[in-house]
Amino acid sequence: MIEMSVIGLGMDGAKSVVLLSDEQRNRALPIFIGALEAKAISRAVTGLKSNRPTTHELLLNTINELGFGVHYVEIDIRDEQTYFAKVQLTPLREELPVKEIEARPSDAIAIALASAAPIMVSSEVMARAGIAFETVKEDEDTDQFKAFLNDVKASDFKLPGFEPGSLPEE
Repeated sequence: MIEMSVIGLGMDGAKSVVLLSDEQRNRALPIFIGALEAKAISRAVTGLKSNRPTTHELLLNTINELGFGVHYVEIDIRDEQTYFAKVQLTPLREELPVKEIEARPSDAIAIALASAAPIMVSSEVMARAGIAFETVKEDEDTDQFKAFLNDVKASDFKLPGFEPGSLPEE
């Protein structure tokens, strides 16, 4: 298993994607999720609390009240375009057994973030669906372009005969 963290979240209407990365930022795993799940992950990442418990907070509170804690979550199977996950629970009392709960990856990620538990991805999933980060080699052109961007001003792009606010109407 590979420990991952949320490094990005893209939301565009009903389509959203959460981007997980390994610690070294060598590989990433994009997972397409629903808008509500993206909102829950966004709230957990930013630490935004609501006045009332969200569904994931309710589930986490229930897990804790039943005597368990979230040990980690694991995204462990990719079937065609669908991922599956498990929430691994650790008993907080000796007499309770270890438990495993099946979950959608988006819900598992939200629960992991809310409980500060690790997000794990199986090596098999990473081998099949992980993508490598491409490293960009810095060169002289890149350095010159960065220097240009640091010094450029909007007024450097004046067009002849153009005055601000004089755009043609559609």
